[in-house]
Amino acid sequence: MAELNRPPEHTFPPHERLSQPERTRDLKLRGEYGITLAEYDQMFEKQQGVCAICHCVETASDGYKGTKRLAVDHDHKTDQVRGLLCQACNHVLGFAKDNSATLIEAARYLDETQHPL
Repeated sequence: MAELNRPPEHTFPPHERLSQPERTRDLKLRGEYGITLAEYDQMFEKQQGVCAICHCVETASDGYKGTKRLAVDHDHKTDQVRGLLCQACNHVLGFAKDNSATLIEAARYLDETQHPL
């Protein structure tokens, strides 16, 4: 098996050293969205750890470790990252196929059909 041509871990400055789970997340974010883990963390801090739409913290279970992380939302046509969303809001956008007219009509429908208790 060929050796990978990588510098030893100790040659990286401490702020650039990532644990194995962080390295895995970083590679996944780079591959899927073209952002680094540091950029994800900056967005998370900018959004104060809440969803860009509903402004709530993520509550969806990841099935074994606890709570899922906020999802990276991106434009499927341009691949441009828009922000971080909770699973529920991310699914809403997905089910609406990122069509703002559909979402506006859904909001109108809800407003018009709400009945006082």
